[in-house]
Amino acid sequence: MKVAERYAQALLNIGEKEGKVKEFKDILTLTDKIFRKRMVYEFLSNPVITVEEKKEILNLLPEEIPDVVRKLFELMIEKRRGACIPELYESYCSLIDESKGIKHAYVYSAIPLSSEDRKAITRIVEKKVGGKVKL
Repeated sequence: MKVAERYAQALLNIGEKEGKVKEFKDILTLTDKIFRKRMVYEFLSNPVITVEEKKEILNLLPEEIPDVVRKLFELMIEKRRGACIPELYESYCSLIDESKGIKHAYVYSAIPLSSEDRKAITRIVEKKVGGKVKL
């Protein structure tokens, strides 16, 4: 299990307990756009920058970010896992899908697939794995 998956699992557990799974996903969608920026990633990855300086970046997040999500980011920075924050959104979404029994499949094609082709491939893969699939 990746580092980000452990933190995503903890957030998902809290979200399920509080009935805020979708709210947390929406918040992570927003914060993902911030933390995926190269400059932010390099800042969080830089070992010369202190933990306190890195935590200051959280002050730039919108006010509507719930405390539990802010505290999770803060904890990740304190544990020197700030560089894993950009992976949090993807891990969280994967765990949600996994809890719903949805599997992920990746299809590579030499030409762009039409929506009909995607639907046909999805049906075939779903039959093979015996469950719901996201391409």
